[in-house]
Amino acid sequence: MDAVHPTAGSGIQVMSIGKRAFFWMALAAAALLVIYLAPPVDQKVVAPAKAVGPRVGVTSATASARPTESAKPSATTVLKLLPRSNDEDAPGSFMSEQWTVPVKVVVVKAAPHVVLPEPPPQAPALPFRFLGRYVEDGQTVVFLQHNDQNFAARVGDVLQQDYKVQAVTASAMTFVYLPLNQSQNLEIGALP
Repeated sequence: MDAVHPTAGSGIQVMSIGKRAFFWMALAAAALLVIYLAPPVDQKVVAPAKAVGPRVGVTSATASARPTESAKPSATTVLKLLPRSNDEDAPGSFMSEQWTVPVKVVVVKAAPHVVLPEPPPQAPALPFRFLGRYVEDGQTVVFLQHNDQNFAARVGDVLQQDYKVQAVTASAMTFVYLPLNQSQNLEIGALP
């Protein structure tokens, strides 16, 4: 058998002929579809414009000077534009809508500014820390610490130039802050 095998060049040529035939068939089908869906020739798609009358802003003298197509009145009615009303509740195209409940604004007059007197100055917190105590000759001696300094304090002693030891009881020590003459207590715990 002598079978003719297409070569690479003829295979491409056959495919391009098939593509061309498909293209022409698709084009013909589209043309038939346009012709089938087109409106009949006697049907008018667009109606001609009708003469209504003089335009707005044209005076009657100039309107009568212009020629019109017919002297008979037209069936078209021109509506007169109404002026806008200032009433916000009137219905209209641009009516404002409010989605939230309106809040009544209550104007409250501010109370007059009252200047309170400055509180009297207060003594700073006690800078001492209790370390311990002992009783010597019936008098209690208390060991205190301030920063890196240690003190042995008795009733009547002045510490750091501002604090005078006024009294020592079993559970507290009373100081007087000398610049303001105010008393302050330091808890030292109960004796065992």
